[in-house]
Amino acid sequence: MNYKLSNNILFSVLFAVLFLCMSSCSVTKRLEKEEVLLSENKVVIKRKHGKEKEEKVSKNEILDILSPKANTRFLGIPLKLWVYNLYDQKSRQKVEQRKNEKCQAQKDKRISNLSKRIRNLERRKEELDSTSTRFLRCEHKTSKLKSKKNATEDSECNEKHWTRKLGEKPVIYKVNDEYRNKRKIRIALKNKGFFEAKIEVKTKYKKFNRKKIKVKYTITPGKPHCIRNIYMDIPDPKIAAILEQNHKDTYLKKGDLLSARNMESERERITELLRNQGYYNFHRGYIYFEPDTLNKPYQADVTVHLTLPGEDINQGRHLPYIIKNIYVYSNFKPYENFEPEPRFDTLLYTKKKHIFLLTKGKNYLSPKAIARRLYLAPEQLFSARNLTAGYKYLSSLPIINMTDISFKPERATTLKDTAGTLNCYIKLTQDERHMTQTALEITHSYGNWGIAGSFGYTNQNIFRTAEVFNVKINGSLRRITRRRSYQISDTVGIFNSYEFGAEIGLLFPYLLSPLPFKKFIKRRNPKTRLNLLYNYLKEPGFATTTSGFSFSYSWFSGQNLYHELSPLLEDFVQLNNPAEEFAQWIAKNQLEDSYEDHFILGSSYRFIFNNQHSASDKKNSFYINSYLKLAGNSLHKIMQLTDKKTEDGSYQFFRNTFAQFVKLEFDMRYYHKLRRRKDKIVWRIFAGAAYPYGNLKSLPFSEQYFSGGANGIRAWQERDLGPGSYAEAKSGYPRQRADIKLETNIEYRAWLFWKIEGALFLDIGNIWNIRKKNTHPEALFKFNKFYDELAVGSGLGLRFDFSLFIIRLDLGLKMRAPDLPKNNRWVFNHGDYKRNLWLFNFGIGYPF
Repeated sequence: MNYKLSNNILFSVLFAVLFLCMSSCSVTKRLEKEEVLLSENKVVIKRKHGKEKEEKVSKNEILDILSPKANTRFLGIPLKLWVYNLYDQKSRQKVEQRKNEKCQAQKDKRISNLSKRIRNLERRKEELDSTSTRFLRCEHKTSKLKSKKNATEDSECNEKHWTRKLGEKPVIYKVNDEYRNKRKIRIALKNKGFFEAKIEVKTKYKKFNRKKIKVKYTITPGKPHCIRNIYMDIPDPKIAAILEQNHKDTYLKKGDLLSARNMESERERITELLRNQGYYNFHRGYIYFEPDTLNKPYQADVTVHLTLPGEDINQGRHLPYIIKNIYVYSNFKPYENFEPEPRFDTLLYTKKKHIFLLTKGKNYLSPKAIARRLYLAPEQLFSARNLTAGYKYLSSLPIINMTDISFKPERATTLKDTAGTLNCYIKLTQDERHMTQTALEITHSYGNWGIAGSFGYTNQNIFRTAEVFNVKINGSLRRITRRRSYQISDTVGIFNSYEFGAEIGLLFPYLLSPLPFKKFIKRRNPKTRLNLLYNYLKEPGFATTTSGFSFSYSWFSGQNLYHELSPLLEDFVQLNNPAEEFAQWIAKNQLEDSYEDHFILGSSYRFIFNNQHSASDKKNSFYINSYLKLAGNSLHKIMQLTDKKTEDGSYQFFRNTFAQFVKLEFDMRYYHKLRRRKDKIVWRIFAGAAYPYGNLKSLPFSEQYFSGGANGIRAWQERDLGPGSYAEAKSGYPRQRADIKLETNIEYRAWLFWKIEGALFLDIGNIWNIRKKNTHPEALFKFNKFYDELAVGSGLGLRFDFSLFIIRLDLGLKMRAPDLPKNNRWVFNHGDYKRNLWLFNFGIGYPF
């Protein structure tokens, strides 16, 4: 949703920001006489030995361990501290006392009601059989109510004023903090191998305000200790052999720094390695390291020790475990016992011996769906990797709501036993088989707002092997913003666009293919999707009808790598009842071939790398989305055999010219996390191009690109930018599309307070056509001039993060417009652009 703002509103906003900056000088007014505000912690690292191993010491790592940290700032302003100081404790004391008394009365009432419900359930349990399902349900409810009562009793009635919730308490400087921080820094440097570091602390008051102080830590790391030799003390010969075979993957290598982090990583590696080799009871506590630095200047010999378990565990030995039996509870209830009991029906799954399916009542989930890729198998060594893969597969089935896998070991009783055995218990809690969804929502799509509704039905186990069938019917009304100078007869009322459609989908949680691909299936957990859709869209000036079918595979090749291959994609797009004004616009822009009924038959491949979910709070992350689509090639070869061309030399399929093109897209986003909590810089680059050839020399409009809007160049309205520097024959409603799109964005996101984030951004990009036929020279992409046709926009924004969704407000400023005269495209010297410099955008979620 976009709004154009006048300069008066802009100046009001800037004045408010300026007033806030001026007010920030009074952040020390509520401090006590002897208190001093900590304004900054500064770290300086002196290098005595050049840029060798000492580069392992980072300023940001040192700053992270310092405490306390100075009050947070946004654009140099201690905004949260300023909000905190708005509170007047004397005038608010009586008001808060009354609120706390009211809160305590409500708390006592809730506790009384919960106690009454617990007593009623306890009486009901006395009347029931302790082995019955009703008794177990009552016990489960009683436990939940007791937990709720305890949480209520532990809650405090001390409601804080809004300035205390949104603001930040002033950070007071204390001399003792210096000594604590010096000790923390020294420990951190020793963990990196710097045992002779020197740390100097200096304080300095602000020049014109002695109520503010800056603390400077000067660190001279010195020469680090490195690993000279590595020795292994492994009393178990089998484990010693396993470690020797996998020694190349070790984190401890000769010549590396004597780092505590590397030792911890090595401990985790050994633990994971042995647990994947059957050592179910092995844990990291059995491994410890002994570094020896005596008489070894700046060097150390490291010994890796492995301890044995107590005599009560496998006769004091580390033994591998073999899985004996697997018991699967396919319709387990959380309040029921999971041990095999007479009330469960037991079924031996014949395709895999020693797998027992335990059910109570009617079971709708076939054993085949569970055992298909369980990974855990009887008569095989326990493997933590297989356990994780089994969890991942079972949790990916939509019909499964909760998965729990546990083991009961049978330990070795004599020294002759070379392995222990495990019984595996898999508890599956099923979700509802039939589900309906009804939704009514406010929508926001590419800057246009509206309302939408939908109704859907889902069967999460239609063929009893976890296949998902769904039907969805949807409709929406939207308001498409037009240019002020344009008038058209069909734009009465609030909404000038509507859409309705239906979609039928079928998801198979396995690879639906005539070929087995056993090795591929084993670790990839592939899925097969079939989709059939119909959609009708009415916009000012024209309407389109789209019907399509898709057949696709999707799988993960790693924790962060996702693939989607669609061997068959079909779309039939019809243009209905174009208005006279729209037809004239098509003619002026020479777009007759693009805006005609067309048929698309092709295939596509998408690759996504995304490590945002696996990156820690201190690590940067990437998102890369690449896409390739080929259309019309197979159909063109088939039609060549018939040799039935139309007058213009093209082939038709069911009396419609089919499109032939190749489309390639690349979308990369880099999330650079800053030292301050939740602050980050996000950089995005998008490049997309589609080249039409063969049967249809123009790209269908449904496959073309557009720019602008709340998720693109935010200073321009959606579809109002480009193509190239072409400026003539634009319609009243933005409809600019083209074959190539280049766009880059950089955004600084800073947490302000509560759930509010601020943002500063810069957007650069445009769209172009790729073929000379049926296009204007100014709209063509040329390597020697495209950089001069890039639009530039900047601005600032707010984000309201409510966890489930994010509301975004962005104010975009036009800086450089490609449709202005060459060599004079900066907008500040043009009167027409001066009146429409700013554009307000409303969005849901982050732009990227």
